[in-house]
Amino acid sequence: MKIKVLLFAALLMVFAACSRQETGGSENSVSVDSIETLKSGAMARIKEEHQGKVLLVNFFASWCPPCRGETPDFVKVYGEEKERFSIVALSTDADKKDLAKYISEFGVNYPVYMADQSLSMEFGISTIPTSIIYAPDGKLVDIIVGSIPEKDLKNIINKLSAN
Repeated sequence: MKIKVLLFAALLMVFAACSRQETGGSENSVSVDSIETLKSGAMARIKEEHQGKVLLVNFFASWCPPCRGETPDFVKVYGEEKERFSIVALSTDADKKDLAKYISEFGVNYPVYMADQSLSMEFGISTIPTSIIYAPDGKLVDIIVGSIPEKDLKNIINKLSAN
């Protein structure tokens, strides 16, 4: 009798754990309809919205291995530094479904948009990831082609915030 009760209790625990995992994933899902597409000329508005902070504008794609590698660092640093630092991510993906899945998968906590081809052309983006760094006063500071490790990102923020 004790064995049957223990087996029943174990099965209940397994089912409870499985149902928690399923609902947990859906809470983090992103609606495809909520993803805005930015076109050429949108950067003036973006820079204005983030005035007073170091701004990193990151062109990326969900399928890009270096992009996938830097995203967890971006999420972490943004969470720690959002008082003086902003990230705006611009996806070059062809499908919003891929982008929505990516945002959910990595728990992205900063604004993410689809980049219209005209916006990518405006900045001459031919390689991803490419990050454009603006000082708190809105002036262009640097364009970095390739991924940015957490340590380097923190150094950029510290240097530009001190000025």
